[in-house]
Order: sequence, then structure tokens, then C-alpha cells
Amino acid sequence: MLCLHSIALSAQNKLVETFFCANDGFSYDLVKELCMMKVMEIIQKRGKSVAKEDILTFLDQQIDQKVTDYDVALDWNTKNHTIEIIFRLYLASNEELAGEEEVEAIEFEDGILLYTEKSQFDANDYLYTMPFERKKGIESTTLAGLVTYLNEVLDQGMSDIFDFLEDEEAEVFELTFDEARLQEIIENEGSARWIPYPKF
Repeated sequence: MLCLHSIALSAQNKLVETFFCANDGFSYDLVKELCMMKVMEIIQKRGKSVAKEDILTFLDQQIDQKVTDYDVALDWNTKNHTIEIIFRLYLASNEELAGEEEVEAIEFEDGILLYTEKSQFDANDYLYTMPFERKKGIESTTLAGLVTYLNEVLDQGMSDIFDFLEDEEAEVFELTFDEARLQEIIENEGSARWIPYPKF
């Protein structure tokens, strides 16, 4: 509070000087009061903006920054207390890429599920599942590391899918998720802070 108060006083003084010089018809006390009201309004708006950071907004920001070449979406299931990171890979066959024939592009979709102790799901439906405490949230380094590693997984997946298309005996394509690699990335993400579960 002391820090914000000091900032408010400094901003107020600058506004008062500017406004008072340009408006001779107003009393100094009135200008001071008006400027202080404006400063506090700005601080309150900024404070609300900071308070809105949660797992969804943090993930969205990380994805925008780090996963730029792939289609990624977030799905928050409020009833099941889960957040799913859904990602898709698009790829045409070698023949289509070469222009030899028209074939529909291949679309592969998978997901990573963040869940609480109350969530119900089948782990086999997801590439990876990560538990967290709803009241506590998730550490920022864990979320940041997860998104960083997700981009690696998708890069490798695009490479692997070419091999899959060329292998006539391969029947199923799957992405590979290495939890040890994820933990290695998380440990190098720097200082951590708790990111809360979103509110309704």
C-alpha cells in the first residue's frame, strides 16, 4: 500500500502541475482533488487487471509466445474441474505435397489434461495428464515448462508423421511425451509463483 500511495502522490503532483497551468480558472484544491480521483481510478483498474491472471490466461499467454506454428486451444470444463490443452497437427500426404494427386490432408488431434482430485476422466484419452490442487493452483514454472515442452513435442511429431506416412506397415500414429524431459525444462524456468485456478 505504501508503494502504491507513493506512486499515486507522484502521479497526482504531475497531473496537478499540468492541469493547473493550462486552466487558470480552477482553484488549486479542486484540481488536486480531481487529479487524485483520476490517479486512483487508474490504479484500481490496473490492480483488477493483475488480479485476473489465472491458469487460463497464463497458459493462453504462454501459448501465444511459444507455440506459433500449431493450432492450440484451451477447454475449461467447469463442472469437471479440468483444463484441457488441445492441439492439432495438419499434414498432407507426400503425393499431395508433390502435386501428384489430390488427397485430403491428415489431421491429428490430442490433448493434455490438467485435473483436480474431483475430476473424472480416462487417462488413455490424453497424451499427458497433470494433477493440481484447485485451491492452490499451479506454479508458473510448471505451466511455462509444459508449454515449452509441448512445442518440442509438436515439432518432433511433425517429423515423426512423415515417417509414419512412408511406413506402409504402420497403422497408428502417436505423439511421444517424455516426463523426464518436461521436468528438466521446468527446473530451468526460473523463479516460480502460484497461478490460481480461474473463477467463474
